[in-house]
Order: sequence, then structure tokens, then C-alpha cells
Amino acid sequence: MRLRSYQASLAVFLALGAAVTALVFVMVEAGLQRALGAIYGERVAAQVERAAELVRFAEGADPTSLAEAIRGTVEVRVSIIDTAGVVLGDSHVPADVLHEVDNHLDRPEVRAALTGGGSGVATDERSSSTVSGEAFLYGATLSELAGEPVVVRVATPLDEIARTVGSVRVSVMWACLLAILALTGPVALMSHALARPLNNLAERVSRLGEGEYSRVRRTRIVELDRLGVSFNRLAGQLRARVSELERERLETEALIDGAAEGVVIVSADGKVGRTNLAARRMLDLPEMDDSEGGGLFGGLVRQPELRAAVEDALALGTTEESRRLESAGISPVPLEIEVGGRAIAVTGRPAPGGGVLMTLLDVSELRRTEAVRRDFVANASHELRTPLTAIRGFVETLVEGDPPEPERRKFLRYVQENTTRLQRLVEDLLDLSRLEAGGWIALREKVEVAAAAREAWTLVESQWSAKKVVCSFSGDAAVAGDRAALVNVFRNLLENSARHVDDGGRIRVRVVSDRVGGMTTVEVIDDGEGIQANVLGRVFERFFRADSSRARDLGGTGLGLAIVRHIVNAMEGAVEAESELGKGTTIRFTLPAWENAE
Repeated sequence: MRLRSYQASLAVFLALGAAVTALVFVMVEAGLQRALGAIYGERVAAQVERAAELVRFAEGADPTSLAEAIRGTVEVRVSIIDTAGVVLGDSHVPADVLHEVDNHLDRPEVRAALTGGGSGVATDERSSSTVSGEAFLYGATLSELAGEPVVVRVATPLDEIARTVGSVRVSVMWACLLAILALTGPVALMSHALARPLNNLAERVSRLGEGEYSRVRRTRIVELDRLGVSFNRLAGQLRARVSELERERLETEALIDGAAEGVVIVSADGKVGRTNLAARRMLDLPEMDDSEGGGLFGGLVRQPELRAAVEDALALGTTEESRRLESAGISPVPLEIEVGGRAIAVTGRPAPGGGVLMTLLDVSELRRTEAVRRDFVANASHELRTPLTAIRGFVETLVEGDPPEPERRKFLRYVQENTTRLQRLVEDLLDLSRLEAGGWIALREKVEVAAAAREAWTLVESQWSAKKVVCSFSGDAAVAGDRAALVNVFRNLLENSARHVDDGGRIRVRVVSDRVGGMTTVEVIDDGEGIQANVLGRVFERFFRADSSRARDLGGTGLGLAIVRHIVNAMEGAVEAESELGKGTTIRFTLPAWENAE
């Protein structure tokens, strides 16, 4: 059974009280018996000497009568015994039954009196076999009766000593009980007073695990006060340390969750232990509680190659091979996977305590940039080589031969056209490079859209006069932008439309001002061949042609719509394309209205 501190203190006090009471009983009883024994011994010795003197001076008296007479004087039992041990007279035994009394020669006091020769009083304490077995204190000495030596013995009962000792014992017991009862209350209060600070301290200690760092009060007891001061210091240090760890944890979580790279920790048993937002988005993982951990990695990830790579890395564990790979900077999970059309580069390393720490990086933009760069180099090389090859061929023909004048002029015209085409391509490449690098900044001026569109048409109309292309204009609005850049946008759009319409084709430029949204919408509509739906989203890419053979035959570079997109975006607008195969194409872009800009 478990006890509280005050209960234990009270139990110890009661046990000590009982032990002290028992000890007092023993000591008092023994001391009292010794004291009373000494008193009774002196008293018996005096009574024996007086009785011996009375016997010595009695002349011719009957021993029985003499014993009874002496008893009246000394008030104790008196016996007269001859040297042979025969009881001659006894104050407590009638004369007619004296012959039945045992021989007393074997009694210690009688034997001591006979051997002592009358020098002193011999005593003994025992129960009497003659008188109802009572306890007596016997005293005997040698005397003379009628000139014959006799032993005079007196016996005083010890029941008075027993009564006295018993009475004292009861008094001592009650005194001890009363003292224990009187002290129980103060001891209990003192135990409670001592236990209260300890209970308070124990309660505060139990609350430390719950994050409560309250202080304990000072006490007047030095030891408990020192313990409380130490606890308060510990609680303060623990609170500061926990706060610091919590701050570091929050900073680490914010850093990990805010990182562009995905982070996934897989434990040694294959369970997902920690993920950040980027990793959950990349791998399409569900939200999970990091304190409890997620499910098995193999059950949450759909990519079999990633599951196999992580299983291989977990199999390495903390082996020498794993440590060798880590020291060499080699990832046990070097992998690039595709998730939802995105390229994800995955690397891993052994995690502290076992498992794998994986990092995931979305390299889709990098791969797309690399693909664009490859396509750009290939397309630019092809576009540059085509006019250069034509120019070289015609020039070699002119140099090596002497063609007739009409042929010569025809060859020179071809050289001029390809040179112009080459110059236009180089200019477009330079313009696109400046736009993509941010080297061109659009002006913020008032531009009349219809006027810019008509100016652009005058620049390209003569080029398509043979096809008899017609361009019409409707609506007008003022926008906030760069006039020269807007003319360039219209020139590229009108040239692109004229290139793809048939002879006698029609182009329309329509301006719509949206007063609610503060934007002006401009549409360039043609009735040309149209664009297939599956490639419509790529029309603003560099060197893209919906119909490559026809575009090249008509001198297109494939850069016009890419330049249009960059210019419109730089002027805080947006551009899009709509088309239906065989029915024409609409290029729509928006620019901030001048009224809204003001």
C-alpha cells in the first residue's frame, strides 16, 4: 500500500510512540520493582532481627504461640525452624497440622542462615508451597530458643508490590497514550505543512511535460526552499530552451516549406516521415501529420521507377557502400522522372537515424529552355542557310558564266530578295533578343490605335499588291503604349495575315474599347487558310509555322508572332489567337486604355 508523506510521518510517529511507551513500561516497571524490592528487603531484615531478638528473650514459650505473638508485633508471617529443618511454629499454620509441613532445610534462606552462623539476614523471593502458593519475600537469621539454636524466618507477601507496579503501569500507559494523542494533532499538522510544498513541487514537475512552467513559492524550511529555488531556475531554463527549440523548429519548417525544392524523408521502414509543400505538389501526395508520419512510400507514390530507386537506397541502409557513396558526393537516388508532364530531378542521401532524405527539383523549365535553345539553333541555322545558299548559287552563276541581260537581272533580283529576307531575319532576331533580355522598355504615351494600324498597312501594302489583298479598319481608341512598337505589332500581324490569305483576300482590323475593364481590345481578322486546333497554342513560339512550306515560300521568318507577344506583354497587355481551319484566323490583343492610364 502506498502512503502519502504526511501519512508516513504520522505512522512513524505512532510507531515511535508505541516503542517509547513499551520502553518506558519496561524501564519503569524494572526500576520500580528494584526500588520496592530494596525497600521490602530492608523492611524484612529489620523485622527478622526484631523477631529473632523476641525469640531469644522468650523463656519457655510455646513456639506456635510465640510465632503468633511475634506476628502481632512485626505484622508479618513468622516461622520458627530448628536446625534440622523442622518447623517448630508458624503464625499461619495451626499447631495440630505442623507435622504435615514439609522440612524447610532445603529452603535457601534457611540454609543460608544456618551456614552463616547468625551473621546477617538471608533473604529469598518465591512462591510459598505452604500458604496457597502466594509470592513472599522471605528473611531468615539464626537465634536461640530455650538455649537451643533455631532459625527465625519472616515472610511478607509481594502482592502489594505487584499492585503498586500495576497501578504505576496503568498510570504510565495512560500518560503515554495521552501524550501521543496530544502530539498527534501537531505532528499531523506539521506533516501536512511539510508535505504541502513537496506536493506543490510534484504537481509543478508533472505539469512541466504539459508545457506549464509556473514557479513554486518560497518556504521557511531551508532545504525545501533550496529545492524550490532550484526548480524555479530549472523551469526558467527549460522554458527558454523549449522556446528556442520551438522557434528553431518553426523557422526550419518555414524554410523547408518555403523552399522551391521538394523534400521527402522516408524512414528505414519505408514510411513517409516528413514532406514539404513543394514535394506534395510535385508528387501529388496528400496532406499528412508530420508528428505521426504518413503511410508507406510505395503506397503513396505512383511512379514505379521512383519507388524502385527508394527501395534500393533503403536496402543500402548504413552499409559501407552507402557511406562510401555519401563521402563521394554520389546520390543513391540519381533519377529524373516525369509527373503530370513535368520533369522532376530526384536526388537522395542517407537520412540521420536511417532512411533516405530525398530532394526533388522541378526542371521542366530548364528542359523546355534547353529544347527551345536546340530548336532555335536548328531553326535559325536553317533560316540563315536557305537565303545564303540561294545568294551563293546566283552569285556563282553570275561570276562563272555570262548569262543574257534578262537572266542576269532575274538573278540579281533573286539575290536582292534573299538579301532582304536575310536582313529581315537578322533584324527580327535582334529585336526578339532585346525583348527577351529586357533590353527594350516601352514608352508610356497616348497612341491612336486606328492611325497606328493604317500606318503599318501603308508599310506592307505594296508588298502584297499583286495578291490584291484588301484591309479594312473599324473603330478607334486611344491606348497608353509605345507608338513605334504598336506600329511594329500591326506590321507583323498584317504581314502574317496577308501571307496566309488567298489572292483577293480580306483583312479586318477592329478596335473595341472596354470602358469597364479599362482595356482596349484590338482584333486582326483574316479569311485565310486557318490553323489546326492541335497547334494553335504554339503560334507565338519562335520559328513556328502552321504551314512551313508555304510560309517559307512567301518569305516568313516564324518570328513575327513571337515579337508581337513580347511587345504586347511589355506594354501591360495580353495576346491570344483563335482560328478555324479553312475559315481564317483572329489575333486578339489588349492594351491599357489611355483614360485609365491617366
